[in-house]
Amino acid sequence: MLTGKELTQLLRDKGYKVTPQRLAAYETLTAENAHPTAEVFFSKL
Repeated sequence: MLTGKELTQLLRDKGYKVTPQRLAAYETLTAENAHPTAEVFFSKL
């Protein structure tokens, strides 16, 4: 799992904007042990 600083740098290096929504999605996905459904993912955001 990347730290917030590493993720921010990686996104910028790849040309992506670093948004609070993008960071929240990454944190939500990395906190899961299994592949969440869209409903589970949305409810945790």
